[in-house]
Amino acid sequence: VKAGTASVVVSLKKDASINYSIEFTVASLIYPTEDNIVITTADNKTEITQGEKLKLTATLTNDSEITSDKTVTWSVENGADVTYTGGKIASISKTGELSTITKEGAVGTVIVTASFKGANNTTVSKSITITIVAPSGSEVISAASGLLGTWTGYDDNTCAVSITITNDGKLVLDLNDSNVYGIEFQYTSDDARGYYFDIIDESEYGHVSVCVYLQSSDTVQFSFVDGGSLHDFSIIAIYGDYIELTK
Repeated sequence: VKAGTASVVVSLKKDASINYSIEFTVASLIYPTEDNIVITTADNKTEITQGEKLKLTATLTNDSEITSDKTVTWSVENGADVTYTGGKIASISKTGELSTITKEGAVGTVIVTASFKGANNTTVSKSITITIVAPSGSEVISAASGLLGTWTGYDDNTCAVSITITNDGKLVLDLNDSNVYGIEFQYTSDDARGYYFDIIDESEYGHVSVCVYLQSSDTVQFSFVDGGSLHDFSIIAIYGDYIELTK
């Protein structure tokens, strides 16, 4: 349907002189333009810490005049200053909630864009820059977690294992009987099953994730996630589904 006017005429079949007409006006759709888009953030924040979320809102200054589809589409891209090579350092939901990841080095700026359908099948957009910074050490893993310190024990094959967890989110694994020391992991997330860490340097062992669960104030359960190990052929591995380590 195009904008303009049209008339509809109804007449009798037997006597066309008896008729009734009505004129319709089809108005043109009014679309958003880039100048109409305004992006705001909760508390007007433009800097957040890794692991933090931020709500963004896109509004149209002439919202009451817009007669076209006013659905907003959100997207986010890493800024030019981001050196993290593992992908995007943030994601955004359909409702405009920006989420960050906690992997080491996943900091810098992100460009968040709100897009609307414009005239003639175009897209009109506006962007805002958000800066993501690394948290201070105590904010990654706090002392209240009960995990900080060095934990030692043996796997099911009586191989000595020790881990050291620090408040900057680092886990250092030592496999003493294998003469393998100082394998570093970085905290990524936690849930009811424990705290998760990903290996930092994947060049030697590939992608490896481990989990630490606080069983009591002086005991943790340490395991590889999804049955993994430090080598596909288990040249270096921990034997057993999980092992108990104590302080």
